[in-house]
Amino acid sequence: MSVLVSKFRCALWASLFLLLLAFSVQSDTTPFNASQVAPNIAIVEVGDEGVTIDLEIFIGDVRTFADLLPARLFTVAEETTEDDEARLARFARDGISLRRSDGSILPISLKTVEPRIRVDRSSPLAGELDPLSGRPVPAPPNDPRVIFARLFYSFEGVKPDKIELLPPRDEKGVPVVIGTHVTDRGMPVSEFRFFAIPMLLKLDWEDPWYTRFRDSTLNRRSQSGTSAFLYVEPREIRVETLIRLRELAEWTGYEFTLNKFLNSNEQIDILTTAQEFLKTRNTLSIDDQVVQPSASRASILSLGQRGFEVLQDGSDTNSNAAFVGVILSYPIARLPQRAEVVWDMFAEANAEIPVIITDVASPFFSGVTEERPEILWTNQLLTYEDPIIESIPMGRDILRSQTLVYLVVAVLLCAAGLGFWILNWVFPIASAVLLCTGMVIGAIGIFRPSSLPTLVSIVPDQTGASGVLEGLVTQINKSTLEPTAENRARVLLPLVHEESLPDVSAEIERGIAIRLPGNGIARVTSLGGLKVETLTPLSEGNGFQVLAAWEITATGGHWGHAHTRAVEYRVLAELIADAGKWKISGITVLESQMSGG
Repeated sequence: MSVLVSKFRCALWASLFLLLLAFSVQSDTTPFNASQVAPNIAIVEVGDEGVTIDLEIFIGDVRTFADLLPARLFTVAEETTEDDEARLARFARDGISLRRSDGSILPISLKTVEPRIRVDRSSPLAGELDPLSGRPVPAPPNDPRVIFARLFYSFEGVKPDKIELLPPRDEKGVPVVIGTHVTDRGMPVSEFRFFAIPMLLKLDWEDPWYTRFRDSTLNRRSQSGTSAFLYVEPREIRVETLIRLRELAEWTGYEFTLNKFLNSNEQIDILTTAQEFLKTRNTLSIDDQVVQPSASRASILSLGQRGFEVLQDGSDTNSNAAFVGVILSYPIARLPQRAEVVWDMFAEANAEIPVIITDVASPFFSGVTEERPEILWTNQLLTYEDPIIESIPMGRDILRSQTLVYLVVAVLLCAAGLGFWILNWVFPIASAVLLCTGMVIGAIGIFRPSSLPTLVSIVPDQTGASGVLEGLVTQINKSTLEPTAENRARVLLPLVHEESLPDVSAEIERGIAIRLPGNGIARVTSLGGLKVETLTPLSEGNGFQVLAAWEITATGGHWGHAHTRAVEYRVLAELIADAGKWKISGITVLESQMSGG
């Protein structure tokens, strides 16, 4: 029986976290459903005084919402003889109706009504086939025109414990298609859903986090105020925590106030407190040795319409929906056999903290309780190879040409030495020197040509240059595995001329490294489309300048979400021969265009 229970719990957590992954950090990663691009959209916000609804009415459905139109805009039918107040009262009863638990109707007032263009909530892939489902990604109506109406339903000074939202119907009694998102004092209660049946909302006036729909399928997916994440990567282990500000305040003593907008200074204080506090909690052991974090970073996140969004510097946010994300970094030289976190932050008895563990193979899901506080990763990667940066050797054809030149020089020197020797021993010392020098140069030219100065052009053709550059870029991409800028610069030394390393590594950091929300660096997973546009020998004759373009795909994870980025680069680089290897002596990123979520 215990085995069955354990398997059931694993399956339950897997389902929960697949949903959590779908609705995770950063707005461009929200799970996409057709309600976000429904013909009509209603954004519902519960406040202390009443409920505000921002309604976008599709131009083709205006007739159904005619009671909202003032007489001056009433053109969808014959001129009405009813006044605006009478029609608005009818809409409060028969249109979008909000009612208390005793059935009484909340009175409505119309704050704004005007023509607008709909807010674009569509996916960048709208209309194309979803690669996972094989079905077209939903798209909004082709006609972007809407009538925007802001409605206010007053509580008349008495806050209800429940509100029932009833949808409108058309002339045939069919529910009007409305995509709806509901928040309570800044806290999302749901994601986007279709509003086609009555919805009962139970309000928690102490804390909007606990406001819920009676129908649990309507509620937002993210229900845990604290989540834990363990990332095991080739050069770094990260322990990450995502915690609601109110829960963090209970641990740190920070004075939390509901429904308060946090300014940038307050956010800085919160982040500093959170980082220092979490450095001392939830101990990590690597191969049974307790380790301390070498670095940490933190961000304020807000749970909004599109999931968790990392706030930009200076952006205010409502404390109700504010989360703190903290990332603790533990650099490693190679993957360990075991990593374990002992979680010690349980605010409530029998509480279970959801956990996602991610390594180079895939994420898997778990949970911790006071009875089972261990987050454990063991190395079960059977085919894993440690990524090591390797230098790019010069081609054999180039080395062969260089060898040939030195052999010719060696033969000439030997011939001169022999000539002096033959001329009656006139220059015996000079002839010996020339002969020995020629033999030495000839031997080095055969066995170690790369150690001699370059005397001939070593510029490859476009195909050869493309191969050299692709090899260098592939190796450069491995540097993104390093957790710090200093380490990323250090490991580039086999690829970069030593004197140029500071400038080249700085340009790679600036123009090629792909930063993610939370200031992480994405890891490149594929390189393609490399094309050499121009190829020019360097004036010194020991290399060439190349103008090229290529594309990469990169991923990076934090707080349970794997971001994917596609980037197109156009780069000007100088490559030189150095001890038989190709190295970068200069690089400039001319263009970089990014897409992805």
